[in-house]
Amino acid sequence: MTHTSSFDAVLLVCSSFCPFAAVAAEYVQLADNITVLEGENVTLRCKTDMDITHKAWLYRTSILFAGTDKWTLDRRISLLNNNDSEYTIHIENVAVSDEGLYLCSLQKPEGQKPRISRVSRFYLIVEGEALI
Repeated sequence: MTHTSSFDAVLLVCSSFCPFAAVAAEYVQLADNITVLEGENVTLRCKTDMDITHKAWLYRTSILFAGTDKWTLDRRISLLNNNDSEYTIHIENVAVSDEGLYLCSLQKPEGQKPRISRVSRFYLIVEGEALI
């Protein structure tokens, strides 16, 4: 398995007109590339902290987990950790169809101004067996 690191970007979100103050800040991590061989297992780790109140894992247009609630029917995907420092999923027996962008979305309470959210992005690359 190989892993390529990335950099962070900050996006300030304004409501209709806000020349001076942002109402929300979103920290978007550029995608980390993770390469695995077909049939291997992979763990996607998202670092978090105590102030996070809403967590979700997404893949393409599907929600995999919302907090601890599992939304996917895929038995190969499990929530490995959900604590104050880590929100982690595990995929067993990775298939080529699992390749793509996975998002970990973290949000702090609505009452905070600005509301802070962070999105970690992981692009899973699955290498199939070479046919010769």
